[in-house]
Amino acid sequence: MAPEKYGSGVTPAELYRDFQAGVPESRRVFERAALYLGRGFAMLADMLNPELIILGGIGMRIRDALVEPAMSVFHAEALPESRRACSIVPAGLGESIGDFASLCAALDQGGLSEVAKAQ
Repeated sequence: MAPEKYGSGVTPAELYRDFQAGVPESRRVFERAALYLGRGFAMLADMLNPELIILGGIGMRIRDALVEPAMSVFHAEALPESRRACSIVPAGLGESIGDFASLCAALDQGGLSEVAKAQ
């Protein structure tokens, strides 16, 4: 969205630092991303009628730039019944998600049994 400012190698962390500093280009990036994320929430709620949408990862770390504005879009675009039935919450694992994902991958590949045998 702002190739003259960022080029192709910009990271979310760099964009977020600029967002916090009030850089207009980064604010536009997050506004657009939040618009589409909020619309996605609304479509999920309207089509599938879930009780929960659970968010993790970077979106929860940059809540002010992404999730809060997306929630405004969700509230504006979702059907009232869907909006009332659906809560959007952060994942309970928080920053530990990577640890659990690694353990699950190791279990799936049989890696933990090899570690246990070696001990």
